Amino acid sequence: MVNDESLYLEATKEFESDDRNSALWAKCMSICEGDEQKAKYKYINERVKTITLNNKKAAHQGAEHIREGKSFIYNLSSGNYSLAQTYWLYGVAGGFVLGIPFNFITSIG
Repeated sequence: MVNDESLYLEATKEFESDDRNSALWAKCMSICEGDEQKAKYKYINERVKTITLNNKKAAHQGAEHIREGKSFIYNLSSGNYSLAQTYWLYGVAGGFVLGIPFNFITSIG
């Protein structure tokens, strides 16, 4: 089990500071029907969930960087890049590779 006490402390400090997420606070107040005490604890719990999710995403992105240690061709052929990156790469690389002989041939004739 992960020790999440520091996350609760972080969320509590955020709540008590000027950095409180006003949209989340409004949502919590609405859910808790104006009960500020319940809304405070709802806010803290929601922030802990968000922080935990963000930490998991960051860890996943760290794993993505490990894949980057593999060869560029491997990553490209395995679909490890987004579709836009792949299209851009093929468009630029293909245009460059095909453009040189095409320009050479058309300049001769």
